[in-house]
Amino acid sequence: EWAPDGTQGRSSLVSVTQEILVQFIETHFPVEPDEHFMEEVGIEGVNELQGYMQQGINCRAAKAQLLQQAKELALPATALDDMIEQLGGPEMVAEMTGRKGRLVRAGQRYGYEPRCRPGDDMDQVNVKEKEHFMNGTKLVAIISDAASTGISLHAERGVANTRRRIHITIELAWSAEKTIQQLGRTHRSNQCSAPCFKLMITTVGGEQRFAAAVARRLELMGALRGD
Repeated sequence: EWAPDGTQGRSSLVSVTQEILVQFIETHFPVEPDEHFMEEVGIEGVNELQGYMQQGINCRAAKAQLLQQAKELALPATALDDMIEQLGGPEMVAEMTGRKGRLVRAGQRYGYEPRCRPGDDMDQVNVKEKEHFMNGTKLVAIISDAASTGISLHAERGVANTRRRIHITIELAWSAEKTIQQLGRTHRSNQCSAPCFKLMITTVGGEQRFAAAVARRLELMGALRGD
């Protein structure tokens, strides 16, 4: 965490991809001599032992080099923190997820900020964020599967924020029923306008086939009616 003047913390957002790579190298690149292996292959004598120990020294040097290269890679920052920052920060974005904390900017540094106080209910935190979105104090809402039930974000008549919803789905659910439930957060009765749905997919063939299969199931269930 950081001090009130923002002098502590990180100089950049965390990259989960980079952390996974570093942890993989740390875990799966052995460098210490394995006594059981030495017994199995029958390493005996000073010369053989010295040669085996030299391999360990070389492995440690190679591992250190790999770790340094991994830390220097320009890998993308954690998607959620990066999106929130680019969309204006927590003051502008209503986050409804299961996260207990996040990295936010203070000046030129980033630090960990808890989303709730110890003992607080995360569901209540998400409900409060929903209220910020519905009353218009925050015009962007990010919602994850952890908070996709029991929350309505449609342009309901009578609330302050009746702007048309642009619902961007970054990750499709596997089942059509689950997808309909997620899209239903912004498409309900008593709304001023129907939302505009945008499904984000890459050009990878497998993902395109998966999205097409979900779309077909949605059509069969009568979810795609052009409204």
